[in-house]
Amino acid sequence: MENMAAGYRFYPTEEELISFYLHNKLEGEKEDIMNRVIPLIDIYSYNPSQLPRKNLSFPHFFPFIFEVILFHLLVHGFLTLEIYRHVGRAI
Repeated sequence: MENMAAGYRFYPTEEELISFYLHNKLEGEKEDIMNRVIPLIDIYSYNPSQLPRKNLSFPHFFPFIFEVILFHLLVHGFLTLEIYRHVGRAI
């Protein structure tokens, strides 16, 4: 977030988060924007109680991202869909 303009605030709607940001992040498109706006965090390296502290610029937004993603995965029947790796093979 250091490269963002002063006063920039990342606060997308649920639809923007899923359809634009998450889609482009997973497809590897617009990487320069995605890496500045949505940094990757190795969540397995941290205790769950430490994760919100990793995002000090948006302390109340971090749990919201997971809630929105989990909601969409459950509502849209994620468990009944095949999951594909980035190279297109089914997992």
